[in-house]
Amino acid sequence: IKKNEKEENKIEEWWAAYDDCVKSLYWIKNTPNELLKKHADLSKCFLLGTSAGGNIAYHVGLRVAKVSACLKPLEIKGIKSELRLARDKILPLNVCDIMWELGLPIGSDRGHSYCNSMVEIRSNENLFDQLKIQGWKILVIDCDGDPLIDRQIEVSKMLKKKGVQVVDSFSEGGFPGCEFFDDMKLKDMALVVKEFVRA
Repeated sequence: IKKNEKEENKIEEWWAAYDDCVKSLYWIKNTPNELLKKHADLSKCFLLGTSAGGNIAYHVGLRVAKVSACLKPLEIKGIKSELRLARDKILPLNVCDIMWELGLPIGSDRGHSYCNSMVEIRSNENLFDQLKIQGWKILVIDCDGDPLIDRQIEVSKMLKKKGVQVVDSFSEGGFPGCEFFDDMKLKDMALVVKEFVRA
């Protein structure tokens, strides 16, 4: 993730990760890579991110939903916790705050829609119309050891309330990215993802 400094006056340009991920989807669509063309089912693509990466997947999904026809044949399918985990070994609150401060537009705080998806959800009644029309499903996976879990639960509930197809899986224990260090957590996550993709 890097800050885009080309056009500092445009908020959309500040969080380059969103745009970079959208560009990567266009690359997949247009790639001359024969291995990818032969073995990838572009009609069943999933946006995936764990912890803060889930935030990126969410925003990329909103952007891509508006231009999904342009990506054919590629098709997309489908905070009390911060205080409780302020001294977390992987993502302590002070590190989380610094990362948001560096990543958000100058002058913005944690109430910005890039950091708090609920801001945009509450202010735009039609935000998910394209996702619903296209029948997209969203999978939300997190654990109660992630400082961001309260936000994930809040967003999941709101998406369901807005009529979006959501499957969520919240487990006990763990920490941000625990599936990269704990084989059982990885196996559990893989099973949830497998069931979601097959459904």
